[in-house]
Amino acid sequence: MGLKEDIIDDISKQMANDMDWLIIADCLVDAGWTNVKLNRFYNNEEAVDINIWLEQNCTGEWKNLATRYIFKNKQDAEWFSLRWL
Repeated sequence: MGLKEDIIDDISKQMANDMDWLIIADCLVDAGWTNVKLNRFYNNEEAVDINIWLEQNCTGEWKNLATRYIFKNKQDAEWFSLRWL
């Protein structure tokens, strides 16, 4: 394969992974997880700070894709919202 085909293949795999995540996230929210959506990251440092905060403060499972976060523990979602929204 050439460079163009490799790039197209990588992009299509990432799109498929993102779509899979969105479907799984919707199923988890339907099963009782709490969804929190940030408007955007102000900069890369904020995104890193958020991940550090999540690792240090969440007691339950959490997952994210870009600015969408889902939390198994509702209290984690509430604390996250208070801190980052």
